Amino acid sequence: MILQHIRSHTADLHKSLEMKLSAKLFTPDLKPSVYYDLLKAFCSAYRALERAAGNVPMIANLLVERSKISLLEQDLQHIKNRLETVNDDFPASTLPKTDSEALSLGMMYVMEGATLGGKQIVNYLERFAWIELENSLNFFNSYGDDRGKMWKEFIEVLEKYAESNPSERDTIVKGAYQAFSHIDKAITRV
Repeated sequence: MILQHIRSHTADLHKSLEMKLSAKLFTPDLKPSVYYDLLKAFCSAYRALERAAGNVPMIANLLVERSKISLLEQDLQHIKNRLETVNDDFPASTLPKTDSEALSLGMMYVMEGATLGGKQIVNYLERFAWIELENSLNFFNSYGDDRGKMWKEFIEVLEKYAESNPSERDTIVKGAYQAFSHIDKAITRV
């Protein structure tokens, strides 16, 4: 099963990213400016990942309803309007475009998997008076109550591809590893 293969080969990087994000988000005195900077980091990373993976027609079709960029932009705009001063500087991140379905599916695995942890983040962030569910948590609340259904649908696509292309299993893992690394670098800059 490809899920176990991906998880076993990316576990350390996944855990490291979760710990960095938790250290920045799950604090009792989280400031809107820090949240804004984290959203900028995610937006930069996801733009690069979606651009790189979206070169593949199958992924481009998935991104039609799964892109997170507009959700991040909505959150950024709302938080920006609440800040007195804003530092919009954040280095754009880039990844080379790929025409590999396997590599792109690995990247999508990370972006789609992040929606599962988003529920815990939303539950924590709702405690802050400056957070509004409808305006500030679109990215972390992507898919809302349909997150499980959307994850299952993506996993079906991933599993079907891996079963039909067993020689591409390691390339799928490579794509997931690249995505985790890319997001990790962006979060580290905050």
